[in-house]
Amino acid sequence: MDFDIKKTVFISWPFEKIKINFINSVTRRPVEINFRPIFYFSSFQMNTDKETEAYYTRGVYEIQEELKKEIRKSMVICSEKGIMFCVGEKCHEVKDGCAKIRLVWPP
Repeated sequence: MDFDIKKTVFISWPFEKIKINFINSVTRRPVEINFRPIFYFSSFQMNTDKETEAYYTRGVYEIQEELKKEIRKSMVICSEKGIMFCVGEKCHEVKDGCAKIRLVWPP
């Protein structure tokens, strides 16, 4: 995983659970996103309250359906309130700003 200016590297086995926790800056409610890497990021699940879910979807689509999409190489997550990444049992906190998580294999 790459984090803003400094880098923190976590080794993750295929299918190992990755968890991202943050506070939505608009609704001020906690959001947890879980997923697993294989050759891409997949099996996303979001846990939050109905108000925050509606904030993300605007009531237009089902969030769990949208989360079934795969992300091939990298993704960026930003939060003004901080982000907690956990890969297996190892966790890292980003205080304010963005974090980039990327797969290094396959190249």
